[in-house]
Amino acid sequence: MSDAAALRTAAARHVANLRRIPQRVAQLAHFDTTANLLEADFRAYDQEIGDQVMHLETVQRCHNEQMHSVARLAFSPDLTVVASDGTRLPACRATFMAASPELKAMLSSGTAEENENEIRPEVTAEALRHVLMLMHFPSLDAPRQPPFAVLLEASSLATQWRLDDVMTSLVTTMTSKHGAVLPSLEDWIAALSSATLHIEADESNHWWQEMAEAAAKALAVATPGALASTPSLKELGERSICKLLNCLEPSKLELPSL
Repeated sequence: MSDAAALRTAAARHVANLRRIPQRVAQLAHFDTTANLLEADFRAYDQEIGDQVMHLETVQRCHNEQMHSVARLAFSPDLTVVASDGTRLPACRATFMAASPELKAMLSSGTAEENENEIRPEVTAEALRHVLMLMHFPSLDAPRQPPFAVLLEASSLATQWRLDDVMTSLVTTMTSKHGAVLPSLEDWIAALSSATLHIEADESNHWWQEMAEAAAKALAVATPGALASTPSLKELGERSICKLLNCLEPSKLELPSL
């Protein structure tokens, strides 16, 4: 092969290599993009795994605490809570004192209740039993949800005792659109009335604000005939009626005479 032919062959090879450079650059860019995406996916996966581990650890700690509560409650209850009908329910002093500053002060003040190891709230046994269950076993589902009226009464007790976690659980259950409890119009009217009274006592109580909003909206979407035929509607106070009017559509503003 002549020198000229050899040079042409070498030049053609170099030109072909040069022409492949953009293709290789594009392949490297695609590789870098893919590698970056995979790295981001792995970081998100690691974060998700870490979050799940933290959640499981929290659940395990909660279950361990509840197991200790079960053991104390079963074998060494040191407090009795008496309902208004005289029903006596066992409880753990440590759980009560840790639940809220209100209960801690009640059990630490040397009152007659503290000396007798008894607390006597003015509530029904069913409402009291539900509050105690939420206090001692917050992450366990109730075998059956009590009626709405019982949950409402339990909410008043939780407010009195300043049980924030219990109150959150109760309000979530009562206002959930997909919950096991299906309130009647009578229930919502009672909730609106009760919420209004609690808000008058404490305007900053966001749980009762949420309850009042949910009750007013539930009543506002009821048919005018059904709402007008509900006897307890006439017992609503002025603030409750104003709350309801704010949620009513203009076409439903013809309320029955109160």
